[in-house]
Amino acid sequence: MEFLKEHWLILLIGLIVLVFAIFMISRYRRVRRRPAELKRAAPDAALTARAAETLSQLIGFRTFSVAEEEGEFVRQNLYLRERFPLLCRQLSVSAVDGRGLLCRWRGADESLRPVLFCAHTDVVPAGTGWIHDPFAGTRENGYIYGRGAVDCKGPAVAILEAVEHLLSTGFTPRRDVYIELGYDEETGGKVGAGRMAKYFREKGIEFEMVLDEGDFVMNDSPWTRQPAAFVDVAEKGVVTMRVTAHDQPGHASRPSLRSCAAELAEAVARIEAAKFRPRMTRTTRAFFRELAPYMSPLDKFLYANLWLLRPVFLRKICRDPYKNAVLRSTAAVTMLYGGKAPNVLPEKLEAIVSIRVLQGQSTDDVIKFYQMLLSGLEVELTIDKDSEPSAESDADNHYFRTIGRVIRQHFGEIPVIPALLASATDGRKFESVAHQVYSFVPMQLSAEEIASAHGPEERLPEAELGRAVEFYRDLIVALQS
Repeated sequence: MEFLKEHWLILLIGLIVLVFAIFMISRYRRVRRRPAELKRAAPDAALTARAAETLSQLIGFRTFSVAEEEGEFVRQNLYLRERFPLLCRQLSVSAVDGRGLLCRWRGADESLRPVLFCAHTDVVPAGTGWIHDPFAGTRENGYIYGRGAVDCKGPAVAILEAVEHLLSTGFTPRRDVYIELGYDEETGGKVGAGRMAKYFREKGIEFEMVLDEGDFVMNDSPWTRQPAAFVDVAEKGVVTMRVTAHDQPGHASRPSLRSCAAELAEAVARIEAAKFRPRMTRTTRAFFRELAPYMSPLDKFLYANLWLLRPVFLRKICRDPYKNAVLRSTAAVTMLYGGKAPNVLPEKLEAIVSIRVLQGQSTDDVIKFYQMLLSGLEVELTIDKDSEPSAESDADNHYFRTIGRVIRQHFGEIPVIPALLASATDGRKFESVAHQVYSFVPMQLSAEEIASAHGPEERLPEAELGRAVEFYRDLIVALQS
């Protein structure tokens, strides 16, 4: 008894710690890891071969977003009309500004709201570093090489091939199915998808669901270290900020006391150093909830005890640049240019900053932040507000579950995780005419294959293109209920 009297406080603290530890461990143990296994069955050989040949031909059209001349788009669309005779006879097919395509497949029940499948056929310039001709559509060792294979002519071909196949079987949808092929997604989609969205609004067309390009089925996700499908339910907003510093030109032997280079360097340093506070949004809460069973033991323990360890969890996640983008608005200095000669003081130097805005902030919020951050510097800011953060679509409804069911049908028993897309697609243009907007590419790709988009040696496995055809085919059928 004397011992208890003398040490009661230490014992009480120890008991409280023990109770807390048991409570936190019990919460951790509730988040049970689930096995995931990819499906290895090969897609239909005939569907795959036909789709691969279509994509190979489509890569040959140099359909650059920035091209002033529309001839390549016109020739591409003529090829598509020849390649898909059933689609062009039985669907209403319209050219959009001579470059894009809009297809309407009429359903039997006009009371059902339609669904919209999006892709784009514009591409970025090839750049350097290629071994294969970027516009030859070379088929080699089970791959199709060329600019646009992954982003986004491959998914466009898969959608069209799926519809052509369904038509050949005599299938008729209950609800209208629309296909929109954009032509300026790589430069923001303001004209192509923007005009299409306006057209739908004017016609009073309201979609139950939109599915555009987005994340993939990843073999070894940085989040899960195992196969997983990430279906995007929201996109970040996009702002492009130009930071300009001016100076009097002159000879480099007589530099000014404070050069425009110093002003711009200070501005860039401040932008790089300033970080927005990490936050959990509706989308990221759903993301981590579904992701939790596949996290590392430490991350899972921290997540299971967010009530106490939220700051620790957020700090740990944000240490990884890839993961950091999910939890906060970000800014990246992507271009620096100016100066004309080694011995001439530059009259003007500029930096381009790409800002991605997380839900819960507006583009005006981040613009004001950077205006305050750079106040006192002799720099000029020019702002291009591309888009606000998108609405957050539902990850717990019939349409998301239907997408998940078809994913598992084709890719195996893998986690289907609602995700945030840090980049931007045409899909966000349609949120004013759609109940739900999702972004997903039904292809199982390695990190290297995904990274080849916009880079040299862009390539797509033929088997994944065939699997995507089957996915879109089965999803169109599944969405008719």
